[in-house]
Amino acid sequence: MKKNWFIVKAEEHLGPYSHLDLKDFFGQKSITKETKVWRKGLPKAIYYHEIQLYLHDDPPKNKYKTREQEAVKRLEGGLHVLQHQEPFKLSNGTTAFPLGKLVFGLCFLLCLAVLPLGYEFYKISNSKFSRPNGMKNSDYERLVEVSRNAFNESKVAFAVSKDMSEIWMATNFAFNGKVLLEMESNHDKMLHPEIIKIYGEGYLNNRLVTFPKLNYLVGTRLLPGYYKLKVSFISPIEKSFFLEKFHPLNHKLSSVSEELISVAEKHVYDAKLNELNDKRKVAGKRAWIELQQKFHTLSTVSSQIKDELLQVYNEHMSNTEWQEKLAGFQQKYESYFGTFFTNFVSKDFRDIAGAEEILSEDVRKLSSYHEALVGLTGDAAGYSVRSMGDMQRYSRAPSATEWIQLEEKILARYAKITEKVEKSLLELEPFLAN
Repeated sequence: MKKNWFIVKAEEHLGPYSHLDLKDFFGQKSITKETKVWRKGLPKAIYYHEIQLYLHDDPPKNKYKTREQEAVKRLEGGLHVLQHQEPFKLSNGTTAFPLGKLVFGLCFLLCLAVLPLGYEFYKISNSKFSRPNGMKNSDYERLVEVSRNAFNESKVAFAVSKDMSEIWMATNFAFNGKVLLEMESNHDKMLHPEIIKIYGEGYLNNRLVTFPKLNYLVGTRLLPGYYKLKVSFISPIEKSFFLEKFHPLNHKLSSVSEELISVAEKHVYDAKLNELNDKRKVAGKRAWIELQQKFHTLSTVSSQIKDELLQVYNEHMSNTEWQEKLAGFQQKYESYFGTFFTNFVSKDFRDIAGAEEILSEDVRKLSSYHEALVGLTGDAAGYSVRSMGDMQRYSRAPSATEWIQLEEKILARYAKITEKVEKSLLELEPFLAN
């Protein structure tokens, strides 16, 4: 066998080899179709897959104008051969089928395996639950739309029956299982001030859950409004074969931050809610003003008690005058100031009439300053009683030196009240400005 072929790598020629040697190299994958080879008589190196054209000493005349045209013609010829290929005999006498028919058979078997899964996916993706009795058409369309979302992320939507006795939940999860629903009303987004806490159980089937019975932890009836909701599976999740194999097992129904539960359309309910919240803001502003006035009142009454305590004593008074004036102040304190401190402020701001008409955010802040007012009121009453007790220890009129010591104690006590009141009034100014 003539060895006249060289393998061209960079600027190096490896060889010589026969064309059969090159064929063995190709079978061993030492060279590829794109490896360049050359023999004497060729003007330039050629690709290995072109070697059949140059096995003779004289290269065949190329009847095609370009290499691209030649490649197209060869491809067309190859397809023609495949289409008309007959089974052929192997060396051991067995019959082999052409590659084309083998590929076709494999593709056919693959289709048979994939088609059932495709049909299962089609059913899951296009399933649609029927409209339950009592559900509005608009709610039904909204829930169906949510249920048809792709299930790579959980989606849920809620609707309520016309008589507010039954709740439905739709989801894009194509699972089955028992579901727990927990609800709590959002005070600021309710048309009624009642606090409502509910839980209910239902069964998820065909992407719809019905909660036929609602159990009330707080409240006695379901009122329209915005609720904080949480849903979760409370039984093993049932999945089809397709979902078991192709859907992540770690997916769960997620908590829902807030949802409108109402027969009314959202824009209608929101309009009523905005109107009510405007009134709540006015009520809140009025409550801030009243709280400010109470701080001023406490400051005024405390100053009055301090001044009257200091007026009990004068330097030239007799013991009898001292006892009489001290007894007169004590009687006034019990009949007026003591009653004032008892009835001045309620212990809990939420017990005040009209507190339920204020936005909960304002209620929380008002309650904080209300507690400060309650504390200062108790301090003022306590300082007054302690100051009277210090004075009553003197059965006679105190000396000038003794009185100076008493006066310093009284002034120090009421200075604390004044300082705390002024600090609270300063902190109230931003709320009054809004």
